[in-house]
Amino acid sequence: MKSLLVGAWLASVLIATYAFHWRYATPVPAPAGAKDFRIGTPAPSIPGVNLDRGVTFLNFTREGCPCSRFVEPEFRALASKYANRAQFINVVEGDPQARDVPVRSIPNADVGRRFGVWAAPAAVVVKDGRVLYVGSYNTARYCSDPKTAFAAQALAAAVENRPVPRARTPFYGCSLSR
Repeated sequence: MKSLLVGAWLASVLIATYAFHWRYATPVPAPAGAKDFRIGTPAPSIPGVNLDRGVTFLNFTREGCPCSRFVEPEFRALASKYANRAQFINVVEGDPQARDVPVRSIPNADVGRRFGVWAAPAAVVVKDGRVLYVGSYNTARYCSDPKTAFAAQALAAAVENRPVPRARTPFYGCSLSR
């Protein structure tokens, strides 16, 4: 009986670990028909947003996604650090007013699909109307490693007129609607 209880406890720990961590530590597979956006090509239009001049950072988030909540402090830090050098847009699947972020929020609608983004959290960096980066904030869902802070590196390169070190990364987190 004791070994049965220990086995049940171990199984529940493994299931909980998968549910809260491991499933977000592997890339989200591209859904059928996902667009493979070509880096360096003109950015798709977003109604009411000018992407033709300067640097724009698009933050893709999904209401109810634990990974989106996890990267929110990173997004806020980037928006604060580069407030005078880039435009920040929070692209939300769900209620755009659900979170109080210090930037303009718009509904996702089909914005993610047009940029080839199929999971949240994700980032897109656009400079002077051209897409420079599409992908995750960092390896898996962790934003704390500056060596793999791909979205932050792309943003810094764009505002400093340097080449983006890595233009595309896999998506980690929660799938977006198609």
